[in-house]
Amino acid sequence: MLIISIVIFVPLVYWPTMRDYTLSPKLFAFQMPLAIILLFWLFIRPSKVLIPSLSLPALAFLLVTFLSTLWAPHTEAALIENTKYLTGFIFFVTIANHLRPQNISHLLTASTATGLFISILVISDFLGYRLINIPSAGLPSATLGYRNIAAMYLIQVLPFAMVLFALAKTRYVTLCSGIAIPLMGACIIYTRTRGAWLGLAIALLLVGFWAYWPARQKTERVFHKPKWQVIAICALLITLAFLPSGLAKQGPQSIDEKKTTVTTAINSILQKGGDRGRLRTWRNTLQMIQERPTLGVGLGNWSVYYPHYDQGELVTFQVSPERPHNTLLALFSEI
Repeated sequence: MLIISIVIFVPLVYWPTMRDYTLSPKLFAFQMPLAIILLFWLFIRPSKVLIPSLSLPALAFLLVTFLSTLWAPHTEAALIENTKYLTGFIFFVTIANHLRPQNISHLLTASTATGLFISILVISDFLGYRLINIPSAGLPSATLGYRNIAAMYLIQVLPFAMVLFALAKTRYVTLCSGIAIPLMGACIIYTRTRGAWLGLAIALLLVGFWAYWPARQKTERVFHKPKWQVIAICALLITLAFLPSGLAKQGPQSIDEKKTTVTTAINSILQKGGDRGRLRTWRNTLQMIQERPTLGVGLGNWSVYYPHYDQGELVTFQVSPERPHNTLLALFSEI
């Protein structure tokens, strides 16, 4: 029940009067119930906690991140990032202890329902009919605060909806999950987050290759749904994907002219300047990794060291990148 509540509540919570109106409230809503569980395990039932086999590499990663705090110049930033990783580990152990096979369908349903609700909000943002006036640093974003974060959330939830659709045994679940899939897919397209597109495409190709591997097809049939249902989902997705945007041009965080449509967003990948400085940032980050290959610059301290490597390419007196827009490079540079 607690896991289901976290899956539903955390993506939806926000606090409009706070400066960081999405991340901080979500982190608090995520950490508080897990902190209660941790105290319960430590002081009441320590002997009955199941430690999953994958805990060893996870604990080794946590040890490295905490040690990196010792040489991080911005200690507070390192500690804040460490709490996020520790929270994720506790959630992992919580799932291992409380999620049973018979409850997986509940998790799939909760994730799909929440993703469907957020998708409806994103679509309303994109079409210019905001159902709820939620603060945003870049529309469409629903309750996630920024469109890239919305895309990051949806590409993680979409597979749950697909699995629920594949396993559905009733018309109601088939209908709801079948509607959720194209709506989530369309929302990912609306965010114009090209990295999310690429990541999702690669993941779907790998899963499809695994599911329809000839040797596997001879022994078991992975997918049992009628073809017309899949065709209907694809048709709805294509129809939604090419709807005209109703977003107004609002400040520097609006979707720029190079990504106003799906085709222009794809073409911008090959255009000069279409990377928006990301390639230069990655190149400079690789140099940072080369100079500190063993210890890194300290967790959460990429932005502290980056101006030294930028040489005026992106850093100005007004702005400086806060992250390299690449999680792997960020981790390798920091730890």
